Formats: sequence, structure tokens, C-alpha cells
Amino acid sequence: MRLAEELRQAVLQSAIRGNLSNQTLMDTPVEETFQDIEKYEVDGSELFSIPNNWKYVAIKNFTDGIEAGKSPDCIKTPVTGDEWGVITTTAIQWGDFDSSQNKKLPGGFEIQDKWIVRNNDILITRAGPMTRTGVACVAYTVDKNLILSDKTLRIRTKYINRDYFVLCFRVFDIRKQIVNIMNGMDKQQVNISQKNILNVIVPFPPIEEQQRIVDRVNELMKQIDEYAKIEQQLISLKDSFPGDLRSAILYAAIQGKLTEQNPSDTSPLESIQKARDTLVETLDGQRVKKKNIKNITETEYPFELPDKWEWVRLGDICIIARGGSPRPISNYITDASDGVNWIKIGDTEKNGKYIYSTAEKIKPEGVSKSRFVHEGDFLLTNSMSFGRPYILKTEGCIHDGWLVISQPVSVFLQDYLYYMLSSQFAYYQFAEAASGGVVKNLNSDKVANAIFPVPPIEEQQRIVNRLDNLLPLCDTALEE
Repeated sequence: MRLAEELRQAVLQSAIRGNLSNQTLMDTPVEETFQDIEKYEVDGSELFSIPNNWKYVAIKNFTDGIEAGKSPDCIKTPVTGDEWGVITTTAIQWGDFDSSQNKKLPGGFEIQDKWIVRNNDILITRAGPMTRTGVACVAYTVDKNLILSDKTLRIRTKYINRDYFVLCFRVFDIRKQIVNIMNGMDKQQVNISQKNILNVIVPFPPIEEQQRIVDRVNELMKQIDEYAKIEQQLISLKDSFPGDLRSAILYAAIQGKLTEQNPSDTSPLESIQKARDTLVETLDGQRVKKKNIKNITETEYPFELPDKWEWVRLGDICIIARGGSPRPISNYITDASDGVNWIKIGDTEKNGKYIYSTAEKIKPEGVSKSRFVHEGDFLLTNSMSFGRPYILKTEGCIHDGWLVISQPVSVFLQDYLYYMLSSQFAYYQFAEAASGGVVKNLNSDKVANAIFPVPPIEEQQRIVNRLDNLLPLCDTALEE
């Protein structure tokens, strides 16, 4: 339970114990409320102690009557004027009622006067789960043209403050009496009879004290409501904080703000140029032409880089290709020893970094209809949770739900590239480039044209070491 709800219950518990307001001898004695208090007073010692000038009274002893209604078959319609409504356990069901003097419903159903809800009637749900918000929820109405359903009870009384009565039934110690009466503590769904409700015991203060309690509770509940808003913000912050902190750390890392730059580091320009000079590369014998990569202009730079860092488009230094599926795939799945690993999203682990093995294999003749990938290659999901990177610790074939990123020339350290592809900086570029409506899809051209910073190789290692130390702390940052 959240703290705000615990505070509400604590306030309500204190209220019906007389701990929220000062007792005064000037109040009207409870004895004057009833003609014969000795007849009506009951033993509530098993509940909790109350002030000396309070009494425990059963509901049946301060009501003018209790009534259940009947649920007609009605035609649901919007409320336009004089329609009648049936009060259900969860809401008011408005129907095509005849509000004329004879009060007849379609199908010959006749509304009896005893089912009509009057202003300030107290209503109690009589069916539902035995929870704080289920069965025995209480409210009073100021609506017109309402009738009781068979799942709603109505109480009329002039002896108790209605707000105080509703307050009592918000306290679980009061409402749980219903279950005790029914010997149904283990029941998930209960139905309450009128007798059960009438036998519930409530603490009965002097009538003036009831109003003071209501006023004080209302005052405190406003403060708790304000706290609840803050609590919800804190809960949302707590839920998002580790992820937000990770994103901030990764973003700082790829800007060079987590580590000290070293002037003696080796510039990455030579390895970048070597990768760029490779106009045609091969991936397991399959020719992959270099993509039509655009030059990077200074206007595209999202932030300034440290010395010896360079901007590159990913497709300018890596081979990026989409998988393929032999069809129908069911004809290619095999258990034979010469089967080739068939890599699917189901082979990944939750929050995992690597793909170690596969659950299925395909026949060797399916390889030419798919794409073969190698250990050390990166796989990106290209639909649904697109852009999520994994590093292969095995080899096999991938279907068209994957993109593969391979480095013929090692420009990035494997772990640095993983962190970079896991960053929001990468995600936002992929999301902006992704096509489709509800389901976004990446293709190799869009990934190839994403831009990333390339630090010196020594700096990449320092960044990896720093991130390896910092990121595990994010998950526990708010637990201590």
C-alpha cells in the first residue's frame, strides 16, 4: 500500500477513536439521541476503545429503515432529461425509463416507491470483492430519478451525520465486520444481506462531535491528497530514475564528459579512412555493396567533440544488412546434426547483452535464402522494440526481423559500440528514421546514415571501464 493510502487509513482510524478532536462536556449526550440507550448500546470492546461519552451502536438501532431494490431490464441510453437511472454496484446505469406518474418501465416493470432514491439517502453496495473498494462501499446521493438495484441497499436515518457514517465505512475495521458476520474471511466475492448490514457496529459520538470529526478529516484529507500527488510523482521518478540516470550517463559518456582526455591517444582517423576505402565488402561470401552514405555537415553535429574525436556515419565504416527468411520456414527447421543455428528474438535473455545459442536450426540449403552472421557481429531488432542491440557469441542465420552490423575494420571496441548503440542518442536517431505506423521498422539504409562519435581507441577503453563501474549502480540507486 502506498504511504498516502496508509495515512488516509491512519486518519480515519484515529477519527473514529476520538483522537482527532477534543471532547467537550457541552456536547449533546448520546443518551439524548435515543429514547432508551440501554436498549440500543452494544458491546464493541473487541473493536477498539472509544471516549467515555461515546457509545457503540448497531446500525439497526439508528436507522429509519433499510431497503434493497430490483434490477429491471432496461435499454441503455444517454441521459437527456427525465430518464431514470438504476444504481448498480459500480455506477448509475441510465435507461429508457418512463418518468411519468405511473413510473412504469418498458416491459411492464413498475417502479415501487420504496425503491426510489431520495436526496441524501445513504447507499451501500451489497455485492463484490471484500476489499477496501469492493463490497460495502458507502456514499449518499443528491441525484434525482434514481432507483435501487438488487445489488444496492439504502439506509435512511436522522440520528447520525451522513458524512460521519460514510467515514466509518471507509475504515476497514468497520467493514470487515461484515465478513466476520458471514464467516467469509476467505471469500473473494461476497453478497451482503440487509440483516448483515444492520448488525454492523459503529462508534457513535455526540452529534456535535461527529461534525467536528468530519470537518477535521476533510481538512486532513486535503493535505493528504496534496501529498498523494507528490508521492505519485516520486513513484514515477523512482520507476523512471534508473533508466533516466542510465541514459544521462551514456549520453555524457559519448560526449567525452566521463573521462579525462589524453593528448597521447591515437587518432582514429587512420582506421576510419581504412574502413572508408573499402568500397565493396563481403559477409560470408555474400556481396554487400557499400551504402550510398551522405557526407556529414557541421549543421548536423549534435554537440562538440573533444580533440581527436571524429564524427562518422555508421554505414561509412560498418557493413549493415538485413536478414532473410527461407519460406515457408517450417520446411527448413531441422533437428539434424548439420543444421545451422536459426537466431530469433526468443534466443535473447531479458536485459541481456549477448546471444549465446539458439533453440532452433535450419537446413543448410536454407542458408542461401537467409543471411549468415558471425560471432562478434551486432544484431539490431528492426521492428517492435527496434534498435535493441545484441552481441553474437555464436554464429548462424538471421531472419528479416534483424539487422546485422559488422566491422570489417575495427573502428569501435565491441563494448564501446554496444554502449553507444544502447544509448538514447542512438535510439532517437533510429526512432526518427523508422518507418511505419503503430509498428516502427528500421532498414539498413536508415541505420547506416545515423551519425556517431568515434573517440581514440584508448579513450573508448577508458569509457567502457567507467561505464562498467557506473551503470550497475543505477539499478540500486534508490533502493538504499
